[in-house]
Amino acid sequence: MEETMSLDVEILADQISRAFRGESWHGPSVLEVLAGVSAEDAAAHPIAGAHSIWEIVLHLGGGYTLVLRRLRGERAQLSPEEEWPPMPACSSEAWRESQHASLRANIGETVDPFEFSVQGGEAKAA
Repeated sequence: MEETMSLDVEILADQISRAFRGESWHGPSVLEVLAGVSAEDAAAHPIAGAHSIWEIVLHLGGGYTLVLRRLRGERAQLSPEEEWPPMPACSSEAWRESQHASLRANIGETVDPFEFSVQGGEAKAA
């Protein structure tokens, strides 16, 4: 049973990584869709009352955080700040960091116990 659970977690971690970075089953990954989107475009609110691309990217990070917590067996919900994190000041560097930081940190924390390593921002079987 433990081997099956470990394999299931490995498969889920791989699918989460692929959905974010590439080679996903459902089409373009998050990073592929965001390629070429400038910080200014990401921060814009072209539809009144709707979230910006940047806000949605930060929200996705919260969603990934929740999934990865559940994979670790935690029951905690996201705080409002984790679910919809505040957007940093608009800059190209902050936009790049927003796209990568949350998932990169959480994948490392989650998959290391299951003999995965994060190298160059990608989850790989050890």
